[in-house]
Amino acid sequence: MHRIIDRHRPQANGRFSLLARTAAASALAALAASPPAAAQESAGAEKKGFFSVDERSWVVRSEYNAPRNDFNRDFRDIGLARLEVQRAWTLHGPLELRAGGGITYAKGSTAEPFSTAPARNVDVLGFNGGVEARIDLLRLDKVRLFVDGSVNMLWTHGIQFPPGGTGFNGYLRAEPGAMVKLNDCLAFEADYHLSHVSNGAGIVAHNPA
Repeated sequence: MHRIIDRHRPQANGRFSLLARTAAASALAALAASPPAAAQESAGAEKKGFFSVDERSWVVRSEYNAPRNDFNRDFRDIGLARLEVQRAWTLHGPLELRAGGGITYAKGSTAEPFSTAPARNVDVLGFNGGVEARIDLLRLDKVRLFVDGSVNMLWTHGIQFPPGGTGFNGYLRAEPGAMVKLNDCLAFEADYHLSHVSNGAGIVAHNPA
């Protein structure tokens, strides 16, 4: 990641000490030409606001979602692979905001409990986009520990996902994770997330949830 930080540091003023042995008129002129010490201290003490941006970066992330319980493995056996590009703004406080989009590939099948109907294939390629908010629990120079959550939309153009469903699905995600900064321009993140993909239809075979 590329880190862009604006710092305000007071400038040391040694002009008065250098001219202390000159005539009184010269000393007064030097002092008049120099910024007052109080003004310099005020500039140095200037604080950033909570929503000041410390860092801007581009993020390329890949992830894979698999069924997490017996019901999903038996009746919603869907795997989701996602590749996404995000723009991130790390704020002066513990908050980071992100927005982006990418592509999602779903592969698997859905079935109805207590039904003799065969499982339905749900393989599809779609587009996703959304926003994310992150809170850094620990923010050091090279390491961050965080929790975050995101709200996304999954769009499968002209294709119902799953069959009988809709072309639009909500995609919610929450996760803890860690980031390690490799250098001034590159960082690596790893996280474990829980996600929920749904079109709001309830527990039916044409809802991926």
